[in-house]
Amino acid sequence: MPGYRDVTPVEPLKPGLLCSECNLLLKEPVQTGEGDRLCRSCYDDIKKNGVSQNGIKLGEEPCYPDRAVGKEITQLKVRCANYSSGCPWQGKLQEYEDHDCQHKPQLCPNEGCGEMISKPEFKTHWTKRCNYRNVNCKHCKEKMIAKDLEAHYVRCPEYPVKCERCSQSVKKSGLEDHVANHCQFVECSCGDIVKRKNWEAHFREDGALFKHMSSLQHLLRSLHSSHRQLYSKLDEKQKLMEVETTATGELSRVETELKAFQSQYENRLTILQKKLGALDTVRGDIDSVRRDCSKLTDTSKTMGGRLEAQEDKLKQVQGQVVTSKGRPSSGASRYGDSFSDSRMAVVERKIEELERQNTMLKVHVSELELQLQASLASTHNGSFLWRIPDVARRRRDAIEERITSIYSPPFYTGRNGYKMCIRAYLNGDGIGFKTHLSLFFVLMRGEYDPLLKWPFEHKVSLILVDQDHRKHIVQTFKPTPESSSFKRPTSDMNVASGCPQFSKSDVLDENNYVKSDIMYIKCIVDVSRIFHP
Repeated sequence: MPGYRDVTPVEPLKPGLLCSECNLLLKEPVQTGEGDRLCRSCYDDIKKNGVSQNGIKLGEEPCYPDRAVGKEITQLKVRCANYSSGCPWQGKLQEYEDHDCQHKPQLCPNEGCGEMISKPEFKTHWTKRCNYRNVNCKHCKEKMIAKDLEAHYVRCPEYPVKCERCSQSVKKSGLEDHVANHCQFVECSCGDIVKRKNWEAHFREDGALFKHMSSLQHLLRSLHSSHRQLYSKLDEKQKLMEVETTATGELSRVETELKAFQSQYENRLTILQKKLGALDTVRGDIDSVRRDCSKLTDTSKTMGGRLEAQEDKLKQVQGQVVTSKGRPSSGASRYGDSFSDSRMAVVERKIEELERQNTMLKVHVSELELQLQASLASTHNGSFLWRIPDVARRRRDAIEERITSIYSPPFYTGRNGYKMCIRAYLNGDGIGFKTHLSLFFVLMRGEYDPLLKWPFEHKVSLILVDQDHRKHIVQTFKPTPESSSFKRPTSDMNVASGCPQFSKSDVLDENNYVKSDIMYIKCIVDVSRIFHP
């Protein structure tokens, strides 16, 4: 997978910590021979597919894990991925996996919901807000999910409804009985509760008529209000009908345009089919011409054979003439010249073959010379002095991030010992980027690794040589057996380990460490406890 995308660095990232391919924070960083830093997965994808989104080109040389950058990335201070959801956690990237985020969204367990809810809101959502939680109708106690509750109320027999005549709240199942037996003339009722047999006497009481007229007036006002609402709804419906009419006209226009487009498409399709038919005819003509050409070729070969036979006969005749006359005729002279030219062509071909073989031998000798130079530069006692010329140019390449690191020739702890090299970042790496000279020790895969003891656990000293012999800069470290940098190499090189802040980068501007644009770095491995097979 590409770089880290679910964390947010607290501080702005350095350019060297971003993947050159996915532009995310590097994950398992590696460095190519061209100096590009990539996530391991991004490198594998480019290597597999041969295509890079950002135009990165991979050479033939392998990539190397960038241990220093990886270590720096694990020390970066980052925020939790749920920072925007209220999580206050901040810490090192390597501690992020142990962070138990209380704001991490969780899937609602109610079947059918599917929402991701943060922990602080989880209980409230699950029990009170989720549309898929189980609830019981408070009227009939029927069990259902919350989103169906409103629809259930429409058909719930126990749901309370308001009598339109008397405004009394009754169960839906008893509304019909209420209207039939308990609510007669309630539209103009005075509000008194009177038995049916006493209604006539009640109407003759003082003030009863006024009460009923007042109730009737209230009813009329209600009817007027309902009438206005009805007219308002009718007006809205009329507007909707006008919109529908407009939409219908627009739809008709679109259908007309679509039919016209379909007609054009069918016409173009017909023309294309005709052109395809013509193309098939042309293809047939081409095949016919090819057959004719083939016949002409065969005829030409036949004529050529006949011509050669005639030439052979002519040579025989010329030979007979030379034999009979004792001297070559003009035709024989030409034959001799032709024979001489043929011999000359054979000689020239042999010369060209010898020149080709000579060139191959020169290349082979050059390769042997390079191997001899590397062998002469190597040492077999655990101590190696690395001469680095063109320091100014190499620093400029590192600053401009064209070639950020360089490797020394390999050296050994013994004839049959560990194989090693030095890796230098002249513009720094990791926490020493742009401020320090970074030096690293690298274990390489050697021919005698199966016979050596692993992990590598011998003291290593890295030295920047003072050419005035006043103050060498020395840093020494003892390998950590648990580190993958010191286990038996499974690839050409292990992850480099050493000193990202070996020394301030301005020491390279001092004459005692760089003279005539040349500097020296020395590595000393304690071989006193190494058993060489």
